Amino acid sequence: MILTPLKNFIISTCPEKLDKLSRFRHGWAWLLLTALTAGGAFRLWRHWAEPMISRDGVLYLRQAELWLTGGFQALQGSEAAWIPPLLPWSVSRGMLCGLSAYSSGILVNVLTGSLLIAAVFLLAGEFFRDKRLGALAALFCAFVPEFIQLSVEIQRESLYLLFMTLALWLAVCGFRRRNRFYWGGAGAGAFLAALARYEALELFLFIPLFLLGRLWLNAEERRETGWALLLFLLGGAVGGILLSVLLGIPLEYYTEAFTGRLRGLWG
Repeated sequence: MILTPLKNFIISTCPEKLDKLSRFRHGWAWLLLTALTAGGAFRLWRHWAEPMISRDGVLYLRQAELWLTGGFQALQGSEAAWIPPLLPWSVSRGMLCGLSAYSSGILVNVLTGSLLIAAVFLLAGEFFRDKRLGALAALFCAFVPEFIQLSVEIQRESLYLLFMTLALWLAVCGFRRRNRFYWGGAGAGAFLAALARYEALELFLFIPLFLLGRLWLNAEERRETGWALLLFLLGGAVGGILLSVLLGIPLEYYTEAFTGRLRGLWG
């Protein structure tokens, strides 16, 4: 496998630490727990030490307030109707629980930024087939300054990165474990990521292209690959319908927003 030399190189750079860690049956779990606890606590401290809100953050909070008062339809006449709806909807749910718009927005970003640490563990652990490396990747993610900054500001990136990472993890699981149903989850995850940032729509281009290439090059796996492609697209479609009902978004919004974004990708 092409990944084996990469894994061996990573292990060779810190063999002593990994050898010590392997002596403990659940050493990777302790590393993951440390990453989640320290990463979440550091994000909360970072916000407490220097609270801030950007111009985009003010716009997102305004969208959440509109959603709370008039639902999705209230956003259509606003100055930022182009903003994908997942962040405004998420912030409005916190406001329903009695939080202010600002507190709800910070809570959403700190929570999703902390969950991203666990998602990185899942993706790296599956990619390298080694939970120790997954835990080290999670520990690294917990203290990357850029990730911390995104987690303490009201932005769409934490939601986008969380669901994008989960979608990629499910796709890797489907490929590695030869379980076609993971691909359906990958499609749903990609759709959720697209509701945070439209850039995630690229997954609906590149993953099918990858599967079509595999379908053409590997005759022995054609049936399994065909099912994977079908379930990935079906997962995205079913996820879109369910989210349309949950968020109260008409299906026409998806077709207009997504086709516009795809036209932009093609230039």
